[in-house]
Amino acid sequence: MPVGRAPQIARRLLTAGAIALAILVVALLIFGSGPSYSVHATLDNASQLIAGDQVKVGGVPVGSVDDITLDPQGRARLTLSIDDSSLVPLHRASKIEVRCAPGTDVTVGTMSGKIELLGSLGAVRVATASGKIRVVDAASIDVRTKSGKISIERCSGDCRIMTKSAGVHVESAGSA
Repeated sequence: MPVGRAPQIARRLLTAGAIALAILVVALLIFGSGPSYSVHATLDNASQLIAGDQVKVGGVPVGSVDDITLDPQGRARLTLSIDDSSLVPLHRASKIEVRCAPGTDVTVGTMSGKIELLGSLGAVRVATASGKIRVVDAASIDVRTKSGKISIERCSGDCRIMTKSAGVHVESAGSA
């Protein structure tokens, strides 16, 4: 090998190594470094939850509650760690089920989807662009949506519904 070619070959090897490293970094950024990811949720009351509790989807454990803190309004901010790679990313048909004590105030905000609030709840607030909303029993209700279907079975106090074009059915309300 000629004497002048060694530095040129070394440069080519370094360039090839740098390109391979760049491809690896881009692949990790695009596809992630693993199946685990975090989801944040805000609840008015999380008194029945503790860090370390299981997160289940369809009754199957998929992760855990990593952290519970309070936001400036005094609501519980949860950090959930999802370890099941089949749930990456959450898809449109995802279902979130939160079980809480009777009388708990519940706030739900989403762009669209099916929202079912079962059991005897306190103040219920729902804000969504569209979707199907069902509330079984609440002390008071404030629902705001542009479109969809709203079904209220029982509201013992104020029942406030604001919509542009949703179908609304209320079986029993203290005041509307």
